[in-house]
Amino acid sequence: MGADEIEQAQADQGWDYGYGFVCAGCVDDETLARKIAEDADEHETCDYCDRAPAAPLDTLLEAFFDGLHTEFALGSVVKCHAHIRSEARVTAAS
Repeated sequence: MGADEIEQAQADQGWDYGYGFVCAGCVDDETLARKIAEDADEHETCDYCDRAPAAPLDTLLEAFFDGLHTEFALGSVVKCHAHIRSEARVTAAS
């Protein structure tokens, strides 16, 4: 992947690629920790606590941003449904 493709990929995903490694023990969130554990390599050590196994920091970033996108997408759907129900009540009352 060339520099232009990397730059475009980072722009598309909304975050820049990171450097380093993190272990599941350094993350409090169970879902993020599980994703890190799934992607961990026993030959890599965490940059924060020096324990192995560890996964690339990008694993954490990707899972975190996927969660944000999902949370905000679901929030939009809930708001949309609430708006539709509200409009339906107003129309029915008219």
